[in-house]
Amino acid sequence: MKKSLLIIFLMCTQLFSKIEYDLDYKLVSDGEKIGTMKVIGINNQNIHTYTTHVNMKFKYLFTSYTYIYKEIAKLKDGKILSLDIYEDDDGKILETKASRKKNQLLYENGKSVNLDEVDYLPFDIRAVKLNKPLEDKNFKLITFDPQTTHKVFEQYTLSKKTSESVSYEVLVNDEVETQTFNQKNILTYAKNKFFETILLNASK
Repeated sequence: MKKSLLIIFLMCTQLFSKIEYDLDYKLVSDGEKIGTMKVIGINNQNIHTYTTHVNMKFKYLFTSYTYIYKEIAKLKDGKILSLDIYEDDDGKILETKASRKKNQLLYENGKSVNLDEVDYLPFDIRAVKLNKPLEDKNFKLITFDPQTTHKVFEQYTLSKKTSESVSYEVLVNDEVETQTFNQKNILTYAKNKFFETILLNASK
């Protein structure tokens, strides 16, 4: 009986769930693949769950280095509900949890983010943050680092726009990045001083 109820519950959950995107990226440094990133966005009865999973392995100063990062953020009506982060930095494990209370994202370690002071939440891989200033060639946005809670100041400069994509040079806390989005506002390419992020597929 319990098993049957569980099966019915799972079927109903899948019925109301909608996969907004399921994306696979490769991470490349100096022409060599150093890892992968998988990003999934699911809408279940207006509860949006964004999952990011990064897996990296490369050699640094003649030694192998591994890095695993998993982030699960739940949002409703554009507001964060909860955040879970797991990080394995070459064997050093760090787990972080946070939840929203009014206009604050409160972390278990005592840190917090004032959500009124940021322009967008850094969990959706799509360029929803660019919808409002899309017609501007230069604009600034403020977000935050989900792990450290530090503010991230971004300055966007339009570098190329075609019928298929739009690219920006982005100054992020004094570091320059390149970001390219397709017609569906999906990030297809990004490059910083460490590595490139390249979209392999876009099932949604």
